[in-house]
Order: sequence, then structure tokens, then C-alpha cells
Amino acid sequence: HIRVREGEKGRIKDIRFFGNKKFSVDDLRDVIETKAESWLSFIDDSGIYKKDILKLDVFRLEGYYQDNGYLRVQIQEPKINIDNKNKKINISISIEEGLQYRVGKITTNPDDTVSGDDILKALKIRERDVYSLSEVRQGVMNIGDIYSERGYAFADINPVTKINDESRTVDINIETDRGRKIYVGEINVIGNTRTLDNVIRREFRLKEGDLFDSVKLRRSKQRINNLQFFEDVKIDTRRGREPDLIDITTAVTERATGSVNVGAGFSSTENLIFNAGISQNNFLGTGRRVVFSTNLSSRRTDFNLSLTDPRLFDSEMSGGVDAFNRKTNFYSYMARNTGAGFRLGKSFSEHDWMGVNYNFANNKITDVVTSTSYLKNETRVTSRITPSFIRDTR
Repeated sequence: HIRVREGEKGRIKDIRFFGNKKFSVDDLRDVIETKAESWLSFIDDSGIYKKDILKLDVFRLEGYYQDNGYLRVQIQEPKINIDNKNKKINISISIEEGLQYRVGKITTNPDDTVSGDDILKALKIRERDVYSLSEVRQGVMNIGDIYSERGYAFADINPVTKINDESRTVDINIETDRGRKIYVGEINVIGNTRTLDNVIRREFRLKEGDLFDSVKLRRSKQRINNLQFFEDVKIDTRRGREPDLIDITTAVTERATGSVNVGAGFSSTENLIFNAGISQNNFLGTGRRVVFSTNLSSRRTDFNLSLTDPRLFDSEMSGGVDAFNRKTNFYSYMARNTGAGFRLGKSFSEHDWMGVNYNFANNKITDVVTSTSYLKNETRVTSRITPSFIRDTR
């Protein structure tokens, strides 16, 4: 038998830095994930020594310095000092900052797809700026996005750097190889156990056979997320059957899209009051919305029904109908209100929608008590048209 006694977890009393001149101790402590214990440690479990996390913190510190121009920074392996008496750990990290470098010359090799000016705009970092490794990497991604928007999904963007120690500058040459144009191959949808395929596919800004466009692909993912039918949406791309094809797979995880509510109460005028409602934003997986509600009491009955199709026949048109029936028994008369409405709208851009609502109602007053001089038995029909405009910036 082997007996193991774990003992207490080692808690960090202090984290010290040596050799740091450019950045304060507080600045560097904010960079790393390892923290010294505090009065909140019993809540968030901070202050516990984790070897793997501390190793990653060394890379975080290197990255922080390199993003501020210290390309030759050296972070020594942290020294661990264990105080067995107090069961505390002290960590010491030595740093050799080196010199700070700035951006020297920036050169490009543009082609007829992306101009040199566009490459420089996407790169964002400028000559004489403090050199930042993260900014260069982000700039490379931006340039790749420009090529991808124009069909070159596998363009190779390579930043070649030359460090000049005398001038403390870094020359950057952006080499680009756009490769061949890429088209959309197969678009596959998986994971939709309830939602119909067309409900997801109609949100795509790309079709099979289109020239690939990374911006349209990201927009497609956002539109699918905006449906709020799924907990998670993932879009993966991979090379298709032919060298110039790229296949797209959309994986979704369904979420609950309906709700039911029931309530009851008591009123001195209406006695027992009962209300209930049911709504389904993805009715039978079609993307249509259905809402029904009712309020019932000894003096009142109220029914409401609403049906909405946000994409009529998978088009950019939306439509809906509403209906209601209300009956209220006042002390001196009976009121009956019955009506319906129709809604029609259309998307005019990725973010703008315009529509119009038409509603009419039949309002009837009956059983008026003769002593009520200001009321009489009558029927009135009312109608109205309401335009609407919506801008959705999601």
C-alpha cells in the first residue's frame, strides 16, 4: 500500500522583479497570470503556486517587452524560494531588457490584386514607431484578409525583418504570394437536430461556386448567431476536391427557443384571474415565430395570437399576422374588441429593414345600462397604418 499525504497548497507571498528599468513592478505583475496571495485569495483561489502557469508567464513577459520594442529581452528562469516555516513561496524573476528598437524602412512587393498603399494601410505600423511584434502579426493578418476578400484564400504573407543594432531599427519587407483564386466548393451544415437546413443556409452571404470572400464568411457566421437559435456556431474551412475549391462546414449546437408561462391572481373586482402564454421563436425548425397569450377572469376574456415569418419563401421579405379577441364586462356595459393586423417588411441592406403594419379593430359596446347617459349601444371600426424602420448593427 502507498499512502500519500498531500499537505497544504503552496501559497505565494511575493513576486519580485530584478533588472526592470523601463517598466515598473506593478506593470509586470499585471502582465503575468501568477499572483501573490491577497485577502481575496480564499474566494478566487489566487496566490497558489502553479509551475505550468509560471512557465507561460515567462513567455507573456517576453511578448510584453517585444511589443514595446525590446526585441532582445531575456527573461531568466524564475527562482523559487520556499519558506518552510511559514509555508510561503517567494518568486524572483530577473530581466535583461536590452535596447529598444523602432521601425526602420517598410517595403512591399505589391501586385495587381492589392496595391502597396493598401498593404501599408493594413499593416498600420509606421516608420519610427516603436517596434511591436503583435502589431506586425496583426498587420499580416489584415493583409491576408484583403487577399482573402478578393478570392485568394491561401495567400502567403511573410514579413521579413532585418535588425540594425547601430540605428536600433528594424526594417520590414512584406513579401506576398497571392497564389491562385479560390472558389466556394461544398457548404455543409451539421448539428442542426431541429432547425431546417434552409433556415441556416439562407443566412449565408456566400453560395457554392462563388469566389471565396472571408469578410462574407464572417458575416454569415454573425447572421446565424443573430438568429439566437443556437448556443454555439462554428465555421471551418478546408481545401475541396479541386485545388481551387474550399469547402465550408458549419457546426451548430441547438438551444431552447420556446417558453411557457402560467400565472394566477385574485382581484376584488374580477375575483380569480388566470393568465398563460406560450411562445416559440423557431416553430417546427422553420425559423417562424408563434406567440399566444390569454387572460381570463369572471369579467374579462382576452386572447392574442401572433405569427411571424422573418424570411418569406427564403427571401429578404418578412411578414406576419396578428389577431386578438377581448371581452370585458364592466358594471354598466359590455365591451367587445376583435381585430387583426398584417405586417410586411423588407431588408434593404445588411443592417437596414423597413416595414409597414396595417391594423383594424371592431369595437362593440352592448348591454348599456339605461342610466348611463354618456354611453350607448354602438359599433365602431378603426384602422391604422404604421410604417417602421429598424437598423440592426449586429
